[in-house]
Amino acid sequence: MLHYCTKSAGLETLVNFSATHKTLAQKLFGKEQAKKLSELIYMQSCVKDALGLAELSGVHAMHDATEGGFVAALNELAQASKLGFRVEYEKIPISSQMQKLQKRFHLSDEQVLAASSTGTILAAVGPQAKGEAKQKLAANGVSVSFIGTFTKTRRRVLTKKGKETTFPKAADDPYAMILSGKV
Repeated sequence: MLHYCTKSAGLETLVNFSATHKTLAQKLFGKEQAKKLSELIYMQSCVKDALGLAELSGVHAMHDATEGGFVAALNELAQASKLGFRVEYEKIPISSQMQKLQKRFHLSDEQVLAASSTGTILAAVGPQAKGEAKQKLAANGVSVSFIGTFTKTRRRVLTKKGKETTFPKAADDPYAMILSGKV
């Protein structure tokens, strides 16, 4: 089974940061990009995406990457399915704006993966449904990325630059720290 994710890591964190900390968002991302991000609140819903995927045979599980982002969602999917997984860090969609937040707030890569991403779905999709799932989401204007595979072993692996590491067991979500107003 394949891991699919819609949208990007840290979506909720970016959108809400841009809406609540306009001056700093403009400084980090530029005035136009900060405004665009603050207007993406509607993207924090994944209902349409999930309903579309639910119509397809070959979609076995889905999880919204809300609190704890990709870290919480992937660990919970693995726990519920009694599977492990292998994720490729470089395939995870991390926007340039999220990378700027990472630098500004001195976030680790693991914190970026744990950033609250309401509206982003992680889905377990069988290889036979890969193309159909991608088409279904694209028809709704939703980006989709293949980020790894589920495995029968219970190991949870994160591959970065060709090197294997253990995937974080617990989410260190930076959402509250970033939106606390103490920026």
